[in-house]
Amino acid sequence: MIIYLLTNLVICQTYEISERTMKKITLKNDDELRIIADNSDILIHVQSHFFFGKLSLTINNLTTKTTWEMTGKPKDRLFLKNCQANIKYSETSNTCTLTIWVLEAGFCDLSLIHASGVSSVQLLVDQINPIPQQKECFFFEFKNKPNLTSDEPTRFLTPTLISVSNGTLNYTLLSQAVTDETISKLSILKIERTKSKNIDYNFQLKSKQYFVDFTDNVSFFNNCNDGYCQLWNFTQTNLTYSQKVEWWIWTILYLAPSTFILLVVLLLIVPKKPETSLFSSTKPLLSENPGYK
Repeated sequence: MIIYLLTNLVICQTYEISERTMKKITLKNDDELRIIADNSDILIHVQSHFFFGKLSLTINNLTTKTTWEMTGKPKDRLFLKNCQANIKYSETSNTCTLTIWVLEAGFCDLSLIHASGVSSVQLLVDQINPIPQQKECFFFEFKNKPNLTSDEPTRFLTPTLISVSNGTLNYTLLSQAVTDETISKLSILKIERTKSKNIDYNFQLKSKQYFVDFTDNVSFFNNCNDGYCQLWNFTQTNLTYSQKVEWWIWTILYLAPSTFILLVVLLLIVPKKPETSLFSSTKPLLSENPGYK
């Protein structure tokens, strides 16, 4: 009992985020995450895979001066505008991974698109496919560092890339063409437009990863306010994505079970040799000695 209590005391951790950043954090039993950055918007992506524990969030809205609680679920994408948050995970035999973005309040509009579990994404903006909002943000979450390719935008578009290095956000204005530049696993593309005509822009991220998470894809963040979360009904997005798996991965996944089944069948149909028993022999075990009486 004492060992159990000491083990929990050592393992339990409290994480704190007091500045703008983006990072992944894995919570164990009784771990806490406190996000206390002032004048900031918080975006949270809960892992896609099921977890057995309870993810409890206590949200403090700095605008309305209200506090409310909610329970996080797998695949949740939560947008907390001008808030602080305390997150706790409870489960002795499992973990829960969160991806956190902490940005300046009002940095993005409500059109917040998030892409994860993908091998590549492409954003094409032109006359036929304009940006529906004047200010739109795209949040990217890759397993490996992707390569960026970006065209030079037209004069009425202002794309800004936000990447992260050692927990510090880096802001890059994509005013010139970029080809195959490696960026961080987590990033944000913010596009502002002043007109909906005479616009042209192509943005692409590609990652050299062999396997992707098919349980996730591209979706919008839910806007959460005072205990109620609402998914804004943006029906149009110019973002396309790919969930490519290398051919040799499919080959291994196909051959491994097929080979196992074939071996089992061969073992069942191969005839067994008859066993020879020492006691079933027709020959005498001891030969008779004719000279013995």
